[in-house]
Amino acid sequence: SAITILSLCSTVGTLLAKTIGSALLSKYHWRDVARVSTISSALGASLMFFVVKDKTNVSNAKRTVTWPIGISSKPQNHESLNLKSILSSMSRVLSNKMFWLVALAHSSSYIARGSDKILGTFLRDTTQLPRHICGSLTSSLTIGFIWGLCSGRKIHTLPTVEDKKMFILKRQKTAFLSVISIAFLANKSIVALIGNNVAATAIAVASALMGASVSLQFYQFPAKFATIFGDDKAVCISLVDAIAFFLGSPIWATVGKVVGSNALGHGWSVAWMMLAGLFAIGGSITMKTIPVVVAPKN
Repeated sequence: SAITILSLCSTVGTLLAKTIGSALLSKYHWRDVARVSTISSALGASLMFFVVKDKTNVSNAKRTVTWPIGISSKPQNHESLNLKSILSSMSRVLSNKMFWLVALAHSSSYIARGSDKILGTFLRDTTQLPRHICGSLTSSLTIGFIWGLCSGRKIHTLPTVEDKKMFILKRQKTAFLSVISIAFLANKSIVALIGNNVAATAIAVASALMGASVSLQFYQFPAKFATIFGDDKAVCISLVDAIAFFLGSPIWATVGKVVGSNALGHGWSVAWMMLAGLFAIGGSITMKTIPVVVAPKN
């Protein structure tokens, strides 16, 4: 519940930033909008620093912790913050095999989260609608993520791990079919047949479904899995994001090359089909991690 609330706050903030930012850009110079954004960011950081406090109960005594799968339980000391302790924490996380599966699964969700950066350009190239309309339609992905977080709370009421697996499997299938639909709508012949406005609306709906289908996995799975690492859970979450970001960079570079070269005469369609294949791979890996993610204590 706490993870859901925190995730909703950040996602709603993104939606507000897109909406308010677009409105400001239509009236003011982008440099002025950037200055306003800088001030709001500084205020937000100050609020977090002075209001949010970390509750800790640090003791110098040794204590027993439950270590991740594949690592035996043993006493752990509270280590001071230095290079040796940092490398030790990273080693404990990176040596765990399940961590790599979770990181790879997270990569596909990360692709969906970052796809709004190309969605505006894609809509512009495909439908030839005005830029401000194409930019506004990218908010559909963010709305989808909010919807997915709200509807995803149902997973906590499911009694068994098998029920939770089926719940996630249904979402992964929806995400895959949504990306396939976007690839289908990227075809110029299809757009010419149904019209630019209908195509843009359909793409917005499909992107919203894609976001809704992976939002739970994107925001909650890394945090839930990280609990099995004890004091190293923050390191685990950071490394999961780092690996997803690292893998996402060459993927987006490849998408750019495919679109730029107009591969097979249908650059955007080929690019989205490639992303659909990555979603399928990521989804299959996600299904393997669910027993550990949804019931880490067991």
